Amino acid sequence: MMKRTRGVSCPTKLVACSLIILILYVAVFPVYVAGQQEAYVAGKVVDEDDQELDDVKVEVYSSKGALITSEYTDSDGDFSVYLQVNNTYTLHFSKSGYAKTTKSIYLGDEDIDLEDIVLLKALRLSSPVLSRVASPGDKLMLPFTVSNIGEESEEVEFSVSKPEGWSTRILDQTGEVTKVYLTTGANLNLQLETTIPLTSTGSNSLSLTADGKTETTLKFTITIEPSNKSIISCQFPGKSTTPGETVRFQVRVKNPFGVEMRFRVAVDSIPLNWTAFVKSVGGEAVTEVTLDSSEFVDLIIEVTPPVTARIGKYGILVKAESSDGKVTTFLPLNITLTEAGEEEIQVAAKFLKVTVEAG
Repeated sequence: MMKRTRGVSCPTKLVACSLIILILYVAVFPVYVAGQQEAYVAGKVVDEDDQELDDVKVEVYSSKGALITSEYTDSDGDFSVYLQVNNTYTLHFSKSGYAKTTKSIYLGDEDIDLEDIVLLKALRLSSPVLSRVASPGDKLMLPFTVSNIGEESEEVEFSVSKPEGWSTRILDQTGEVTKVYLTTGANLNLQLETTIPLTSTGSNSLSLTADGKTETTLKFTITIEPSNKSIISCQFPGKSTTPGETVRFQVRVKNPFGVEMRFRVAVDSIPLNWTAFVKSVGGEAVTEVTLDSSEFVDLIIEVTPPVTARIGKYGILVKAESSDGKVTTFLPLNITLTEAGEEEIQVAAKFLKVTVEAG
């Protein structure tokens, strides 16, 4: 009787087949030892002020533009990704409120530390003028531009940090601005108006802040120098008269400051027993005037010496003072008293016409 040969069981056949397939796969696709097949790319993402940024999206693309992996930076701004070696990659870094940036690398057999990757804030402030010299009472117009270089539209509000007593406004071509809407890539030209108090001195700082998804600040320096601007003047500050006769001086009061001002005008110092009045050109008695920036008014100072006054030279002071008392100027006027009927000095020439050659 013939013996049957025992057949191989199905599980044994399955294991054998799987082993053959694995051997063939390894022959075609070699397996690399860990550490040779991959290397890591690491770095830290910061803003332009060197502050660490968390939750920054890091996307890695192959040289053919295919997305390989993505992750987010941690609370310290750090990231690291493991990638196959001997390949070229492009890393995209993005975060809301910041301009996207990219970096291309070639990853060889060693790890790469990219160190600091800087993301710029999407909101930008710039100005061609960062410092100015001014006088107390001046009104300055400081031009600036706000821009959006990010991937998203921004609603932007403005605020100004300023010295005590200073007043500021943000202006466009039609009026005051408090909030603007900027689409991607948009620029807007505006002005920072500031009025300097009369008591300001030295170096002062103004900080303009644009607040959207992020904040950005632009600083201006304003140096205040003492004002040499004239408030009150007279074309003929010296005149002559006789005792008991009234003499009149026409003076001009001008507001040299950048805002409307109110001035008190009075004769501050006169000789004993003399009388003096401040009047308008129309003859009305005047004690105060209100003038807009660069506006002026002409006034008449009437001065009458007593009939008993001695012959000689006398002086009076006219004072112009701001209503708050922070600005005061004096104008000296001179009066010469002469005897009644005293002859005036005459100037004459013997030859009124002379012909000469050039040179």
